[in-house]
Amino acid sequence: MSSALKKILIFIIIFIIFFLLLFYILIDKIFIKKIILNIENNLDLNISLLEPHKLNVVPEFSLLTKFNLDTNDQNLILLNGDVYIKKSYINDSIKYTLNSEKIIINKIIIENFVAQGEIYRDALNFFFNTNNNKDLLLNSIIKPKGYLNFNLETEQKNSLNFLNLIITRLKTPEIYKKISNLLVSLLLDKSYFTGNIKIKNNFIDVINIETVKDNFKINFQGKFNFLNRKLNCNIVIKESGKDIVKIDISGDLENPKIKVLSIDNRINMHFFLNDIKTMMSDGVESIIKYLIANE
Repeated sequence: MSSALKKILIFIIIFIIFFLLLFYILIDKIFIKKIILNIENNLDLNISLLEPHKLNVVPEFSLLTKFNLDTNDQNLILLNGDVYIKKSYINDSIKYTLNSEKIIINKIIIENFVAQGEIYRDALNFFFNTNNNKDLLLNSIIKPKGYLNFNLETEQKNSLNFLNLIITRLKTPEIYKKISNLLVSLLLDKSYFTGNIKIKNNFIDVINIETVKDNFKINFQGKFNFLNRKLNCNIVIKESGKDIVKIDISGDLENPKIKVLSIDNRINMHFFLNDIKTMMSDGVESIIKYLIANE
């Protein structure tokens, strides 16, 4: 091989290495920061990186970053989270795994949260858009799992236990007592759940969210339309594999209509969400009066 050809080959190799390094630096220092800034602007979030992210561009694009996250109104807090994203250069979609030690949504706490999913090509503008467009939503499949519990004050816990005690002492149908015990257990103890959710544009399709508590299994399915602020959901409660209660929730997101029907027809109630809020605001006494009246 001639010396001139060797010099050309060396130059080509050096150029390729330089180009890859430049590409890596642009991705690592500029591109990633731009994505994080766009997500913060589009969703009104604050994202704090806990350590430098890990980026690979070969043999496929992958990114691992650890972070904390919260909203400006503190209604959502995500602690000690990490997200791993990977994208093959021959596929359009992005696959990801999100983990978090704890997620706090108002009084709801989710611990050891894991979500695996896929983001499709037509939703990638969500990450690159700089127009602060709140209408941009993900086209994605999410498969979450974790432990769900509620951050209740001591007085609220005592009221729940007292109310449950009253229900078990009254001559109410057995199904009332079962559901009361189940609700108290769900609200006071951790419950493991798994799910399968689709998000596209302004629609959320909850294919399935399932949790198991003692001999009970709760299955939730539903559709949410954020364009017209409507929902249509149903919950099935099973005991030892048999349906015992079905709950239908439909109508406006802010005040949906709720229908509760037990298989034995002992429970057959129709009400709106605001009716529950009113009853709760009136205190435990109003609930006890209602139960005695319907004993």
